[in-house]
Amino acid sequence: MADIKVINGVPKDTREISCTSSGSDAPLMPRERSRLLVTFVVVMGLMFVWGVALLPAIFYANKLPAPPEPHINTSIMPKPMYPCNKPLVYNDKAKMCMPPCPWVFFSPAEDYALEVVDNFAIAVSLLSFVIILATWLRIKQLRLFPHIIPLYIQGLSAAIAFLLAVANGVGREKAFCTSRFLSEAQENPTTFCRAQGILIHYFSIALALWFLVYSINLVQMMYSDSLVSVQGHQYRVKHIVCSLICWLLPCIPVGVVLGSKTTKYDVVNMRSCFPGGTDTGFFTTTFLNEIAQGVGCTCLILVAYKLFMFRTTTSVTGEQSEKRKKKMTTVVKRLVILMCAYALIFCLAYAPICALQQHSKLLDYNIKQYFGCLVFSPPEQCQKAYEKYTFSATFIVSTLSTALFALTTVCFLAFNKQSRKLWIFWWSRLKICCSCD
Repeated sequence: MADIKVINGVPKDTREISCTSSGSDAPLMPRERSRLLVTFVVVMGLMFVWGVALLPAIFYANKLPAPPEPHINTSIMPKPMYPCNKPLVYNDKAKMCMPPCPWVFFSPAEDYALEVVDNFAIAVSLLSFVIILATWLRIKQLRLFPHIIPLYIQGLSAAIAFLLAVANGVGREKAFCTSRFLSEAQENPTTFCRAQGILIHYFSIALALWFLVYSINLVQMMYSDSLVSVQGHQYRVKHIVCSLICWLLPCIPVGVVLGSKTTKYDVVNMRSCFPGGTDTGFFTTTFLNEIAQGVGCTCLILVAYKLFMFRTTTSVTGEQSEKRKKKMTTVVKRLVILMCAYALIFCLAYAPICALQQHSKLLDYNIKQYFGCLVFSPPEQCQKAYEKYTFSATFIVSTLSTALFALTTVCFLAFNKQSRKLWIFWWSRLKICCSCD
């Protein structure tokens, strides 16, 4: 025992054994093989994250052109049909039939399905936020920085869901129509549409920034000397600085859209208002979210890599070492699941919009052709060729993104032991109250 050197209170030979394979004398080759495998998984994970993050940009950058307008000989054109064929209505001022303001390019069945799924997603999002907020208020540890950031993120998501719920409650015509006719309403959005568009724009950018800040803070915690939260004065200063960044920076892209002459907040499917499909609208909304999501998920991959590679680096051996290794492996799996969930939810939320923008010229062309046909011909002779460019099924699935985002946060919160105990206590109290009634 005299020839064993002690370093920081731990025998040197014990440290060497524990850093290789949790106390076993395993050869170096399997360890190197494992490191190469982990590196390969990390590289593939980065490719997946950035592939998903940049998918909307790929859609947007490859816009499909519309066919040229056909030459029409006005001398042989038939007379317009009056009364107007549905859904067209007569415009006394323009002396012609025009589409009404509440019209959407979905079929009645698709529109109804979108409304049902939309209301379901909103209800799940708001209910989940109530549970998350109550949990955060009761557990002091979760109110410390940076653990409070997921509460901000879910709060912003719930705020967006609330704005959508208000629009559904007010009704399409009151919320988005300044005129009986669709073209006139699109040129002059309602005050509610502008306000909703500004707030959704601001909240979405703030959400992306908070996710980015949270991921960066996790990396800093993992690569620092201590894994505990920042405390005291340093905690307050860091929290204030991050709050100023995440709450003030979103004002810049919102101001750019408000000051732009080519971009305004347009109605999307008579459901919400969002910056129009111009370059200014894209780069001040979707592109910023893409970068934040890509960098944030990359940080989560680095955290998972750090935890996985150092799960066996410990001064303890035997059963305690195995428990530590198992616990850290579980944390890594949770982080990977969280990263994949956020990446897929982001893609689900923005890819349909960008796909619609990619085919926007074809969609506008075919809608124009359809309405032009209705002016002069009965509806049965007019083909709805625009329907294959509406991506209705994709939009219906996309509306579930708010609900999935909320459920992901709730599931991740359920990993916390204190949260589970608190929920069990609430459930028991609820059963007692119900039995008393």
